[in-house]
Amino acid sequence: GRTTEINFFGVNESLKLVDLPGYGFAKSSYHKRKDWAPLLEEYFAKRESLKAVVIFMDIRHPLKDSDRDMIGLCNSSDVPFIPVLTKGDKLSNNQKFKAVAEVNKKMKGCEAIIVSSKDLKGFDRLSKSILEFC
Repeated sequence: GRTTEINFFGVNESLKLVDLPGYGFAKSSYHKRKDWAPLLEEYFAKRESLKAVVIFMDIRHPLKDSDRDMIGLCNSSDVPFIPVLTKGDKLSNNQKFKAVAEVNKKMKGCEAIIVSSKDLKGFDRLSKSILEFC
């Protein structure tokens, strides 16, 4: 939630997760965001080992400008992405269905995954999706 630097996490010998600046960072100063944009663009363009990006969005407020910016960066860099809707426990099943349908419609080809850290739902599916890129 408050990442302001790039952090690397080794999952196993062939898989590393990289945590990039996100929503907390988006609320930081304009100058910090301006400095990061070219670094992220270069990272996406030149990092040959980058297989996919997981984009986390609050299911109650998906596809904010920062989400669209990240999706645009992925698309312009030809990097596949996995849209993940967090806080799945906060909505009814009907509301979740509508949110996923809206996101999927705008993603054209990507299928959003709903997760909830409260009830631990969706993480098996997310893990499987990530491992498909390894």
